[in-house]
Amino acid sequence: MRHFLTLSLILVVVFSVLPATHAQIQDIAILVSDNEADLTIAERVSELLHARLIVTPWGVYDPNVSVEVIDYNPTLVIIIGGPIAVVERYEQDLQSFGISYTRLYGQTRVETAIKVIEFIQKDYPDLLKNSKFFAVYGWDLASITKLREIMESDKEVIPIFVGPNSTSVPVNVTAVIVSDESENILKKIHLRNAKVIRVRMSELTVLQILERANTTLLRAKSLAETSEDQRMLHSAEDLLLSAEHAYKSGDYEKAYRLATRAMTIAQVVIAGEGTKKELPVTMRIEMQLKLMSLLMDKLEARGEDVSQARYYLELAKRALETGRVGDAMIYLEKARDAVKAKIRGRKPESIPVSRPEKGRGGKP
Repeated sequence: MRHFLTLSLILVVVFSVLPATHAQIQDIAILVSDNEADLTIAERVSELLHARLIVTPWGVYDPNVSVEVIDYNPTLVIIIGGPIAVVERYEQDLQSFGISYTRLYGQTRVETAIKVIEFIQKDYPDLLKNSKFFAVYGWDLASITKLREIMESDKEVIPIFVGPNSTSVPVNVTAVIVSDESENILKKIHLRNAKVIRVRMSELTVLQILERANTTLLRAKSLAETSEDQRMLHSAEDLLLSAEHAYKSGDYEKAYRLATRAMTIAQVVIAGEGTKKELPVTMRIEMQLKLMSLLMDKLEARGEDVSQARYYLELAKRALETGRVGDAMIYLEKARDAVKAKIRGRKPESIPVSRPEKGRGGKP
């Protein structure tokens, strides 16, 4: 008996000091917007942590994104990007389902990337032992596109972004990627012994920025409410049209500049809509009802019995339709509890991983 107790004590001590376990690593989710800089570093971090990467449109709430996160049933969600990029409504959804989360962000994409690197350095220091940091101007799509190509073949490369006012970087930089657009900015940062990789504005890069600008403009149109929004979007449309003409005539530099300006205007409209005052309680309940309905559809498609949750959801809808807001909130909570029980009754999807060691641990 004494030997059994001694062995049990040893096992407790050993497992308490082991690196993060397979279970601890496999059920992390990373939520990030499709902002090219945030997404680039999030993709690499998701590989390092073996985490599920979930992408939301920049500055826009999509209930289907929340459904994907909640259905995955993570122990932790790492949100990369500020509340303008990844809107706060996602946090409210996570809170309502009792899902832990942390948000890593700064005032710009440059500061956000630094926050992410600091997080990894603190909580998972061994993951960066063989890393190579490549510096890129955070708004230079041509250089970021080249960086992503390099990262596909070299898994040790981690991006570090710089801004127009940057004078230094907090890590040792192995290489710097520059284009005509960013060369003067990167010259201000004295990166000794760093390899310089030059890129030129290509037809493919311009085509990508035109597509991104068009997508952003369409999103902004779907959100625009005021006459000022409409005026700004009309200006963005004119710029994008001029950019397309420049692209067709082979003037890629001009096309890039015009498309970037059009996209920036559209992002201002999106950001303005996303930061408006809190929605009325009835509208918030309606959004929660839609989220719950989508989540139940997903569970049902997998063969789960959600009849009890459906019952409470219908009661919540009827209560809201008849102005009984308090009852609607009660039934909504009952429906949510029923769905939680279904989700937490199963384990997260298995993602085979090796075990990395664990330490102690805005604007577009």
